[in-house]
Amino acid sequence: MTFSMSWSNSSGEILTRSLSGSDIPTDTRILQSPTDSLRAIGGTTDFVIDNPLEGIISSEISFFCSWEASGYWFGSKIVMPTDFIHMGYSPYYQIAGAVNAPSSEDDIEWRTPVTDPSMTYVYSSAEDQLPGGLNIRCIPVAGGTTFQLQINVTKT
Repeated sequence: MTFSMSWSNSSGEILTRSLSGSDIPTDTRILQSPTDSLRAIGGTTDFVIDNPLEGIISSEISFFCSWEASGYWFGSKIVMPTDFIHMGYSPYYQIAGAVNAPSSEDDIEWRTPVTDPSMTYVYSSAEDQLPGGLNIRCIPVAGGTTFQLQINVTKT
């Protein structure tokens, strides 16, 4: 099973990676880690996790990455609950956003923005403290043995 987050930046501002991390069992591998920054126009990067034991996840898998731009901090996280021969829960994503970056992973206030993990979410100024000028869209894609979250950052 492969889980990935992909970021695309067309905001005109350089995004700098802030906090990132993973909580994965020993049978799971990190195939690709995100870069330290994303170019202002056309910047892309990926965070890819692979669990070769399809249908058997011995413990919860989660990984996240966060970014900063123009005094705004935002992050996304994928969570795959424990699964045994497809008898567990589906993967889902969480997001966080703040005017000030948290100092540690423990300070991040993750929230699940949608009830159905296949739904797209667009950050808002009210719930996510998103400043004017940025548009952040999370687009999930699920299929058989994969779950991908595409995060697009643009100017409004």
